[in-house]
Amino acid sequence: MKRARWIAGLSIASVLIGLVIAYAGPAAAGGVTPAATDTASPSPSPTPCNIVALHFQFLALDDAGNPVVVDHGSTPSIVYGDPVAYGASFEYFEGSDPSGQPIEFHRTVLGTTDDRILTINSDDQGQAKTVDVPRASSYYHAEWTGSGDCDGTNFTTASVLNGVRVSITNSSSNYKPEAGQTFLIRGGVSPNHAGKIVTLEWHRVGTGGAVSRASVRLDSFSHYSKVFVSNTHGARYVFRAIFAKQDTDHQANATGWSAQVKVQ
Repeated sequence: MKRARWIAGLSIASVLIGLVIAYAGPAAAGGVTPAATDTASPSPSPTPCNIVALHFQFLALDDAGNPVVVDHGSTPSIVYGDPVAYGASFEYFEGSDPSGQPIEFHRTVLGTTDDRILTINSDDQGQAKTVDVPRASSYYHAEWTGSGDCDGTNFTTASVLNGVRVSITNSSSNYKPEAGQTFLIRGGVSPNHAGKIVTLEWHRVGTGGAVSRASVRLDSFSHYSKVFVSNTHGARYVFRAIFAKQDTDHQANATGWSAQVKVQ
């Protein structure tokens, strides 16, 4: 009887042990049960570049000579020796900081490969501005290369031609000559265009007469002059000078009817 009870007890114990093993699952090597494997997290998305575009434009100058942004991007008319203002601005996401970004301004002289580069950091409005005194007609554009979150982002604006007109003067050696007395109509062109042609035009005031013309050549100093004489007492004449475009560096220009001579 005792043996039967022992066998019965052993059978019950075996069943319980089997249930425990089945519930716990298979043991790992070394007797350690492996932990469940977590699902891999997705890679974080890269932070988008906060700058989305770059724009170039010529600017206006205020009374103090500082560049100011204008509503239009038209190319101003520049005479040799005059300053010109230009700049670039970013388009960027609202709330982001566009400051401290190095923007390259390129100025390539027309007809050459002479590329002059000026680098200016953007301000807290994403703008960079400068004032230049161009010596010759040139193409302008801006470039920006991103770094950090903007690494691999590059913007280059379209090139804009700014034509520089020559500066030209016109005057008389005597504004009240006597009848029969010679006088000079003279002037100069800047920068130096020695050997180029200036056209002089003149007419007598109040007669409705046709305009007369003559060509004079600039000397080695880029000066010109022509001798005139009138024998008509009381006659008044006006003169102007015209420099037509004769090279790629500079554009044409003309004076007004600035020299007014009255014969005594």
